[in-house]
Formats: sequence, C-alpha cells, structure tokens
Amino acid sequence: MWDLEGALAAGEVPTSWRLASTYRVELIEPGDPVVLWRTRGWTGPAGVVAAGTVIERPDRCELQPGDVDDHRWVSTAARDRPRPRVQVALDVLVRPVEVERTDGVPVLRRLEVRRVPRIGNPSVITPEQWQALEALINR
Repeated sequence: MWDLEGALAAGEVPTSWRLASTYRVELIEPGDPVVLWRTRGWTGPAGVVAAGTVIERPDRCELQPGDVDDHRWVSTAARDRPRPRVQVALDVLVRPVEVERTDGVPVLRRLEVRRVPRIGNPSVITPEQWQALEALINR
C-alpha cells in the first residue's frame, strides 16, 4: 500500500509509520523495538529491511485526514483513510534479514507476519522471537 522500496532506494528512511486502527495500537510504548518487513513483490527478497525503536506513543489520528500529499502511497484509498501513526527511529539494515534466514530459526517460522502475511500493522513479535531476530539483525 506504501512504496517502502522506493523510499529506501531514494535514501528516505521513514520517521513514522501508519497503523491499522486496532486494540494493538494502545499496547505500543516508547522504546518498543520495531522492524519494517518488506513483503514479496518488490525487487528485493521479503524480510526485515530496517530496525529501530518506537519514539513516542502512537497518535490515534481518527479525526485527521490521511497522507494526501505523500506520493509514496500506492493505494489512494489507504492514503486518504485516517489511521493511527507512530513515530519511529529506524536504521536501514546493510544486510536485510531475508525470509529464508528467518525460516532457518524455528521460533521465527512462527512470526505473525509469516503466519498471517496480509495482516495489518502492528503485528506481534514475542520477546523470544525478538531475541532470535535481533541476533540475525546483528550478524
């Protein structure tokens, strides 16, 4: 729905991310780890392409318009829909963690983004999964 591939290719690292309006938005806290997972269909392999932390609690934005001036939106319907937004500090990974690498770690084969590939953000990563993913990110 949003051209992450184009943004990263242009050196534009997102400082915020729009979320689906679910109960999970209320669970997000400053300091929580965050990753950007690239899905298949882009030029690179699926997997984690950036990692970082949440900067502040999400802004619910229910009464605010969407991102009408953001040219990275592929879906105009998604672009125009008000959604919660979370501020993040991200580092683009020099070596993305491709899905094939996560498949080599049993606990990561159960990542929610793998079990429910079309799930809206935010998806859950358990503490055990985060520890295993962090080890792959730092290799």
